[in-house]
Amino acid sequence: MTERLGMNRYELQLKEIIHEAALDAGLPVRKARDALNGLVDSLGNDDDASEVAAKALFHLCLDDDRSFNRSTMGLKAVFRFLSEAIPESDQPVDVKPCMVALAGIMKENCTLAKLRLWVSEWYS
Repeated sequence: MTERLGMNRYELQLKEIIHEAALDAGLPVRKARDALNGLVDSLGNDDDASEVAAKALFHLCLDDDRSFNRSTMGLKAVFRFLSEAIPESDQPVDVKPCMVALAGIMKENCTLAKLRLWVSEWYS
């Protein structure tokens, strides 16, 4: 792990959202903190909201075999982050097809590159 010199501008916002999502899901605060570790370490200081969202999906919602881990807490946190961090004009009008597309990507063999593409297709 490399030492980070700064902080991503979305990091505090994302931490708050994940913490609240964990509490809403009835998860212990420790569990939310554990979920954040790999994610925060992966953030670059200059990552934009789209990159942060893709990395959050990757770290919070996928198992080691790169398939969906059934973390509704992670999904809720990422969708809330996207709704707050991405301008409304760049958000999908109807979120349902967006979620269906994400489900197909996360079914198996999901990669960060696929998640980046999904974010760019639906949130730009």
